[in-house]
Amino acid sequence: MMSRSSPSTHGGVQTPLLGRLLNAMDERQRIGVVDFGLGSSSVLETFAPYRVRLDTLDIFPQLERWEAADTQDERRALIQAHVDGFELEGIDWILSWSLLNYTAPLTATLLFDALRPRMRPTTAVHALIEYSSPEMPASPPSWTIRVDENDVSLTPLSSEARTASPRHTPKRLEGMLGGMKAQSTVLLSNGLQEYIFRPSGRSDTDS
Repeated sequence: MMSRSSPSTHGGVQTPLLGRLLNAMDERQRIGVVDFGLGSSSVLETFAPYRVRLDTLDIFPQLERWEAADTQDERRALIQAHVDGFELEGIDWILSWSLLNYTAPLTATLLFDALRPRMRPTTAVHALIEYSSPEMPASPPSWTIRVDENDVSLTPLSSEARTASPRHTPKRLEGMLGGMKAQSTVLLSNGLQEYIFRPSGRSDTDS
């Protein structure tokens, strides 16, 4: 059953699933985080107290070139070369922000195929998906994280230009992510749907 979030007390939108991930962090544990590149400098500030390897893949500027590839094999090779350039270690979190709203399903699948060898059985993929509105910003917003004792919120910074929203269903998203499963979902106060995806075959009782 999908729950709903409340507006943040500091503006922006309260994101309880991202809050759940952050609140579970242990200062003694080293984790690997892949950021798809839509987070602001606040991402670095958020992770500064922790032992985090943060790799920012900056996916959006690559999408046009990837999706112009003549064949699927060529697209796969371009994506794999981009990912390989980061020499990733084990991935515990993937922060995809709202990028999946702007990514062709095949491109998303090939991207997660490239990342999968570095994923752990418990890897969490955090995503913000257009749900309520038939329109969305023409280009993906950047996101600012605000954390306090009781609240984790995100504030989008976007242009006024609009385009049609794909409004992906959970089943379509799971296919785009190569069969990963939606573990949790919350309808946010701004009409976006917040997701945590995990590798298929993972029990909901796993930590």
